[in-house]
Amino acid sequence: MTDFFWDRLVSEHRIDIGQKPKKAPTARQRNMVFEASIRHPDVREIGSEWLCYQALGQLQLADYLSNLGFTEEETRLAVTQIISRAVYLASELETARWIRENSAVYEVTGYSL
Repeated sequence: MTDFFWDRLVSEHRIDIGQKPKKAPTARQRNMVFEASIRHPDVREIGSEWLCYQALGQLQLADYLSNLGFTEEETRLAVTQIISRAVYLASELETARWIRENSAVYEVTGYSL
């Protein structure tokens, strides 16, 4: 099925607009990823953050904080800070920079960046 769509894209010249392919690439070439062609300006880390979030969920930390009187937003902020400090041990200022530039912890916890 993928060969059908690939051949259609090639025949309709929808691959690399402006450059007509000399010949259809082999199956191996179609499966290759060329790292020089990959660009993503907004890459964020999520692995360690997600693992910590899952651990805190199993510990029911959000429920505990709610029982202490934390609002929902305060709970999200606390969980965000706990995860951030566990994953990236630094000063508060450096941690805030790391969250803005490198981490997806706010997406995991639901706290607004």
